[in-house]
Amino acid sequence: MKKLLVGYDVMTYNGEIPNCLDSKFLESLQKDSNFDFKNSGDKFAKTWGHHWTLYNSGFWDNFIDKKSVYEILKNYSKERWFYLVEPFGNLEIFFGNNNQQKLLLENIPDVVLKEIQHGNAYLLINYIIDGGLGMTQENFKKIINYTKKNWIPDHKVILIFQDFKLAENMKQLNSGYKVFDFNLALLNKAQEFVNILNNPYFSYWGKNGHDPQFGYVGETRSTVATYDEFEKSIGKDKKDFLFLCRRWKLHRLRVMSVLHKLGLDNNLVSWDQRFFQEWQEDIARFKQVDDNHELIELLSTTSNFLDTQDLIKIAGYGFEEKSLYLKSYISIVGESVFFQPDTSFPSGYLSEKIWKPVGHAQPFILLGPHKSLSYLKEIGFKTFHPFIDESYDDEVNGMNRLEKILTEIKKFANKTKQEKDEFLHNVKDIVKHNQDKFLTYPKMFHEDCNRIIDSISA
Repeated sequence: MKKLLVGYDVMTYNGEIPNCLDSKFLESLQKDSNFDFKNSGDKFAKTWGHHWTLYNSGFWDNFIDKKSVYEILKNYSKERWFYLVEPFGNLEIFFGNNNQQKLLLENIPDVVLKEIQHGNAYLLINYIIDGGLGMTQENFKKIINYTKKNWIPDHKVILIFQDFKLAENMKQLNSGYKVFDFNLALLNKAQEFVNILNNPYFSYWGKNGHDPQFGYVGETRSTVATYDEFEKSIGKDKKDFLFLCRRWKLHRLRVMSVLHKLGLDNNLVSWDQRFFQEWQEDIARFKQVDDNHELIELLSTTSNFLDTQDLIKIAGYGFEEKSLYLKSYISIVGESVFFQPDTSFPSGYLSEKIWKPVGHAQPFILLGPHKSLSYLKEIGFKTFHPFIDESYDDEVNGMNRLEKILTEIKKFANKTKQEKDEFLHNVKDIVKHNQDKFLTYPKMFHEDCNRIIDSISA
């Protein structure tokens, strides 16, 4: 396959500098990290008081040929090329929603802008590192306003985001951009599970593993439940639900309240009291709709740890413990995005959380954006209707969707042990299909990448 030609404003002896990065950072990047941007994170944050606003993901490296803009204009002027912009985790900064109040696309040099307007250059914005936050209509209108103001044709703009609703949202804004969804969490989580299964000594973080968002996290050796282990566990004593709760968002607190009323001893639930002060706004919202004061007292005075002893530092990777999945019937997945005030521009972000039960061969109930289950089925996975009433997935209103989910939780909890075991027998082919597809994805994801590359280059 022919690789995409990608141009960068600054190419150094230690690699490229992210496009659209403010030039004020260049001197410190040279001084602090010798232009080794990939390894500049800690020193960059120390110098500037915040992390990168843009970065080089490296994700597309096998599919692109990197050149300086200068070299492209000199030697490849007749070829189609792409100006790649990659926002980092805080998408709001990319959109200028901070003190600078400036969309970072405003940093595109005039010579590049001219080539996008009239030449062979295309603007490619790649944001697959995260999702949810910042995915608002007002933010994306800023991109549209920028391209219109600068006479950039819609077909010259390409968006690759980890969001299965963005393409439809952009159509509703009358945008003609090419928009693609790529679920990086699926790839990363599948690769992690395959590594664990193939290497019993595999540790995701390694000794002194470091992730700048979470701080230092200890070395762990994760385990994965195989389908055979799942099948052999049917009939054994199990807890009803596994619910891993880190940050206290309203939809997660409501689930915890129901599980508390059903009996926490019948479930596996994690929480850390240190989040109590941080999430007072969501706790206040919870009190408005739920009078479970006993739960609030429990959360504020105690912690309950399952897969790690530090929920402050835990990330979505590197803490897999198969016994939790083998000792429970169903995972309740509390996704990052659930309630969405702006239903005219809803996020379709699914994180690594949903892939945990899939990878461990366990059925799940998903607290995620409207039509999340439909999306999973579109990309080849199966869900659990009619054994679980999944009509909740069709409910646009967040509160109504949540109430339908809570009803299913209560319904399952009230089943007899025989009925719960029968449920596992009924869904075992589904969980096997899901785990098999999940574990083969690291070999197959190039097809998704090639699909995007072929469409971009056509």
